[in-house]
Amino acid sequence: MSENPPSCHTISDDVLRDMLNELRCSADRQRDAYNERVADLERQRDDWKRRCERAEDELRELRARAAHAPSQHVPTPREIVHEGGLYHGTLVNELPNGMGVLYATDGETKLYEGQWKDGHYHGKGQEFSHIKMIDEWATKDQLIYEGDFLDGKRDGQGTEFASNGETMVKVYEGGWQHGQRHGEGQEFDSQYGDAVIYSGEWTRGKRHGHGEESNSNGQLVYSGEWQDGLRHGGGKAYFTHWDGDRVLWFSGEWRNDKAVKGTLLPSGTWSGRKDSEGMAVERPIAPVEWQSGHKVPQVKLTEDTTLPQWMLHCGMSHFMPAGAI
Repeated sequence: MSENPPSCHTISDDVLRDMLNELRCSADRQRDAYNERVADLERQRDDWKRRCERAEDELRELRARAAHAPSQHVPTPREIVHEGGLYHGTLVNELPNGMGVLYATDGETKLYEGQWKDGHYHGKGQEFSHIKMIDEWATKDQLIYEGDFLDGKRDGQGTEFASNGETMVKVYEGGWQHGQRHGEGQEFDSQYGDAVIYSGEWTRGKRHGHGEESNSNGQLVYSGEWQDGLRHGGGKAYFTHWDGDRVLWFSGEWRNDKAVKGTLLPSGTWSGRKDSEGMAVERPIAPVEWQSGHKVPQVKLTEDTTLPQWMLHCGMSHFMPAGAI
């Protein structure tokens, strides 16, 4: 009986060994890749743990700082009853702080808008009248002050407004302290609000220090020292004729708004007209020395007019002591 020929499906030992070796190598590669992936994940885990630990340390430090820091309150816009009105704005410790608006009890008439601190006007703000202005078109809030505030009072630089019966006009612009005019400032004509009637120093709401007074036409009437709202100290008084010529009618000392000692018509003219060299060109007169307790001398200015008569006519007697004219 003859032997069967080898099958075409028979695998030789060498091929089988090669296949096994390849499988082993593949398994080794997969194991190495797995181990490398595990090592990478462990590194990521360790890095994440370190970051978490640092974050926890920082959080503990922040909590420790917060425990020793003064409490902070975040301003919250709200509406409350405040100082007899209705306040709408930010609050801290239940008091107006930051920006806010105060209305009258009707909820419409604005009384103040601006910055607050501890329940008081503080910083930049606008103050309004309790009475609205009514015109043919609308009802408007009346602005009476705009500027700086400190602890509820006007303090710093600001502008004051007042009604002339038809509209609001500027009446003062300058320094303030404790709610009163203080420092350098300008007072304006209350009828039109454009003519400066005083420019100079103020103390506790009154003209005090050096300043210049003008009439509503902007014509200078006095330049000198003031005390408690009155002419006091050295100063010069002026009068402007209807044709615009200005005359210096007194230069000297003042006490409580009255001239007390000095020179009448020191420029040598009562008409105010001078040439290019400052000399009187019409009706010259010798300067008159005078002091309180004496009458103004009866110096003739014209054939029919004496110095006392001219001073009475021009309204200067108001600034002279009783009995001087």
